[in-house]
Amino acid sequence: INASDQNEISMIQQALNSLEENKDVTRIQKLLLEGRLTTVQQNLSDKLSKPNNEAEDSFSGKIQEDTQAATHSSQMKPIMDRLEKWALTYTNTGLRAQFGTEDGRKTTQVQGQKKELPGWFFRLRSGVKTRRRQLRKKEQSDSLVNFAHSKWQEYRAMTPAEKRKKYPLMERDDFIQANNIAHKQWDLATPDYITSSVDLGNHLTNYSHWLKTKIFNPDTEQGNPLIQRDNEGQTLETRLGPNIINFDDLNEYAYEVSKGLKEAILLPTDISVQNVIDNLLRNAKGDQHKLTVFEPFDNIAKARIEKLQKEPNATALEDALIKLEAGQVHDESNIQQNKFYQTTRVIDGDTLIVDGQRIRLANVDTAELRTEKGEEAAKAVTELLSKRKIRLEIFGKGQYGRSLAYVWIDDRTLLQEWLIRNKFSGYLKHFGPGKHHQQLEKAASGQ
Repeated sequence: INASDQNEISMIQQALNSLEENKDVTRIQKLLLEGRLTTVQQNLSDKLSKPNNEAEDSFSGKIQEDTQAATHSSQMKPIMDRLEKWALTYTNTGLRAQFGTEDGRKTTQVQGQKKELPGWFFRLRSGVKTRRRQLRKKEQSDSLVNFAHSKWQEYRAMTPAEKRKKYPLMERDDFIQANNIAHKQWDLATPDYITSSVDLGNHLTNYSHWLKTKIFNPDTEQGNPLIQRDNEGQTLETRLGPNIINFDDLNEYAYEVSKGLKEAILLPTDISVQNVIDNLLRNAKGDQHKLTVFEPFDNIAKARIEKLQKEPNATALEDALIKLEAGQVHDESNIQQNKFYQTTRVIDGDTLIVDGQRIRLANVDTAELRTEKGEEAAKAVTELLSKRKIRLEIFGKGQYGRSLAYVWIDDRTLLQEWLIRNKFSGYLKHFGPGKHHQQLEKAASGQ
């Protein structure tokens, strides 16, 4: 057999079939013939898998180069179009048209036989289709992950069938990954509410101890358990849900204690001080957390009683020391609450200089000046107040000597509300007397 094309394969196959019926043929002869058949088939396959000339080789190389360079499935359509156009031209090569007439009508007949496409073309087209599918799969994978991350609520509401229809190239593991992403986003957005009475009691205990120290340091929110965040970024205040009412009640009592302390250190008789003690103790109603907050006041007030009983006329110096220890100094500023002032200087977003006095805004806390957000807040407040007059509601002083106040701009806009609505500060309801609580709370909630 000397043929080197498909005819040889056919002839060898026929020989093998005839050998099956001849029992005199040895196994070695049969194996040699089968080996020859395999070699010829491989040679023919290799021949068909390679371009036959320079033009075909150039076309194949360019298609492969463009296929590998493609980064999006939309770039594959022009490549597929070029393949189809080449295939049409190749198969029609050699066909010729013959024109004539029949019954007075013009006719056209195509003569010749279409050429079959070579093997290398099918392999080339298969590679292009595989690359297109790979790109589509990656795009769907990226889209699925992004969808589960950014629109996790919509994703979680979809049925498995809807997900498969939207992302047909995705497999089971891809959807498991997307489900985990959506669940994590749901977990981050959903507070881990505290429902255990034991946990609630522990948090109340921590909060009562913090309020106890705050009596001596009213001008700070540092260490406030309610604003501490967990690993998911949720504050304790949020996680408490309806149970926040217990903490609000405790905070209200702490405010009563603070006011009682301010009153007690100025009362001139031991009986009047004892009346304040009895009143606050009665309002505690035996609540252990309120009694914790009450403890430092009780110690200071009783020291005041003892001093008054021993030296009724010699308490002036002692009064000043007790007030300093309590972190409360009565407002001795010359600012008139019904008068309008021009802001002398803006220290930062929540601290002003007015008529030579340092004013600290209640219920807000902007970022420090050394931060970008702090600089933005200070600049915004400076521009806001540069040509406006303000009126101040001063209700006391903090331990740093700053007058604590609410600031009204042109008697129409509360500066604290403006800071909250413009995202320069949150609403710190525990840092102030709560006079404008409802108004500031609405601003914080975006109402």
